[in-house]
Amino acid sequence: MSINLSVDDGKTSVLPGTSDPYIIVVSNTGPSAVTGAFVSDALPAGATAATWTSTISGGASVTGPASGSGALATTVNLPASASVTFTFATTINPSATGSFVNAATVTPPGGIPFVTADTDTLTPTADLSVTITDGRTTVVPGASDTYTIVVSNAGPSTAVAGTVTDLFPAAFTSVSWTAVASAGSSVAAATGIGNINTAVTLLPFGTATYTVVALVSPSAAGSRPTPRTLSHSVSRHHSSRF
Repeated sequence: MSINLSVDDGKTSVLPGTSDPYIIVVSNTGPSAVTGAFVSDALPAGATAATWTSTISGGASVTGPASGSGALATTVNLPASASVTFTFATTINPSATGSFVNAATVTPPGGIPFVTADTDTLTPTADLSVTITDGRTTVVPGASDTYTIVVSNAGPSTAVAGTVTDLFPAAFTSVSWTAVASAGSSVAAATGIGNINTAVTLLPFGTATYTVVALVSPSAAGSRPTPRTLSHSVSRHHSSRF
């Protein structure tokens, strides 16, 4: 008997927060049959879940579970020239970083385990956006104005240490703000005075909400746009007329 084992997802990089399916093939090139070979694939580090199914060919049979969830663990019988193909679909933690290594093992009865692995680079990708509103189109000079700024992550990966910046115009004579994140996400600073220049870490579909209270100068006039920037590329502008 000669047992062969392969594992491949057909790619070299994967996105945290997505599903990554692997094809695992166990085959016997003969000339003798193999009875009761143990096939296993633990959850890779960085995976949160997995499901798997099996398909036989050439007279092979699966004598243990033919499908399941979590780690793959079953036994197979392989006549010469037969094979069993497993589809092993992993779910990658949105916060995983580094490399994603999936190793499969086949152990013939009384034999030495044979291990093969597929290694991919984890490439986190987050879709960040920011909105701002004070719920009005005009403000009164000498009065205060309250803005709500919401930073959101549409995923699929966790956004780690995204920079949030709000440089307030000179027409605001004093500014104070508070920040709160949705469950599992975090803000680097929960309160502040003056311009916002801080960081957030947001899970997929997580948010950070900033409540800004600004005092408008009594002599303010015209329109005063205030830029809001998030991370490296997203910007919004809000203009109030005094």
